[in-house]
Amino acid sequence: MLEHYGGDITRVNLHPRVREKALARYGASA
Repeated sequence: MLEHYGGDITRVNLHPRVREKALARYGASA
């Protein structure tokens, strides 16, 4: 999935809860 976005998880349009978990998992700042 990340490959489609150049590794930028913040560009993935996810459900807010899922996005929070993804950001926390990948160490990205909210």
